[in-house]
Amino acid sequence: MYVVSKHLYDPLKYSLLNLDTIPKRIAVGLSGGMDSAMLSITASKVASDLKISLFLFHINHCLQNDSNYWSERAHDLANLLKTPFHEKKIYVDRKSKYGLEASARNSRYKAFDDLLGFYEIEHLFLAHHKDDQAETVILRLLRGSGIKGMGAMRNISIKNGKSYIRPWLNIPKEIISSEMNLFSNSTSWYPVNDPTNADNSTARSIVRNCLAPQLDKYWPKWRDSLYRHASQMSIASDMLENFAKLDFDKLKINNDSSFSLSRWRSIDSIYRKIQVLRYWFLINNLSMPSESFVNNLCRQLANLHSLGYDRFMQVKYGEHAILCHKGLVWIEFSKFNN
Repeated sequence: MYVVSKHLYDPLKYSLLNLDTIPKRIAVGLSGGMDSAMLSITASKVASDLKISLFLFHINHCLQNDSNYWSERAHDLANLLKTPFHEKKIYVDRKSKYGLEASARNSRYKAFDDLLGFYEIEHLFLAHHKDDQAETVILRLLRGSGIKGMGAMRNISIKNGKSYIRPWLNIPKEIISSEMNLFSNSTSWYPVNDPTNADNSTARSIVRNCLAPQLDKYWPKWRDSLYRHASQMSIASDMLENFAKLDFDKLKINNDSSFSLSRWRSIDSIYRKIQVLRYWFLINNLSMPSESFVNNLCRQLANLHSLGYDRFMQVKYGEHAILCHKGLVWIEFSKFNN
């Protein structure tokens, strides 16, 4: 009989106990792969001990020929754990300008949000681990991410009022793999293998399959170092956001979507002005703008009234628009925005 490992049990339990209030029900994102399966197994024990209702959510991306088989395997695990299982099939735009991986991730989180709302659950647990975090740091670095981006994945992130919790960001994959082997030998349930992990057509697969082995050879502790780096960047990012909030609170008019141009201009540092704009995007649930976009927006806001106070500015940002007229800067959200 399999006994849940203390190494996996404790971080999950503490992540629940550290919440303001212990929820009555939680969910786990279960793909059918090793990591999410092991999280589901561990969550089953933790939820039972804490008298919490557990749900397993499976998102079927319908991208692989074996997608339905994955769903069956995930459902089999849920039956084994005697845990409610809910599947949602989604459409992923293969031709998205953001790439297949990003498109699948966005669609997946939208599906999670729908399931959480339908079953009135506010906390979803995800199985990202230290290896995932280290890969994310490398990818963010290669993309030129700023301080916030270099913080990589957070232990808790909030999307649309729901909490996405990653209790295993400091747990190496090898521990999860070892426990999965013990569970499989005990129950004869085996996780599915994602063939895209061996396909070097994505940036993450290249990091995992090509770069990671070389780093393992010359810097065996690189994952620990990058995990610490992400933690430090998260702290720095939080500090900058706190300072930006103090500045923005002096600028905003009526609500968070608008602010005073003259008050923004009165900020004595261009770096603080930029940080306030980024904070403004953040609290309005907009994706973080590129450095070039922010610099261009700053220039337009600085020069707007050089030819007259009644000059009007409109800058398109994705499906939305940033406007300024007679000293008021605001966001005009797309009517299709969810």
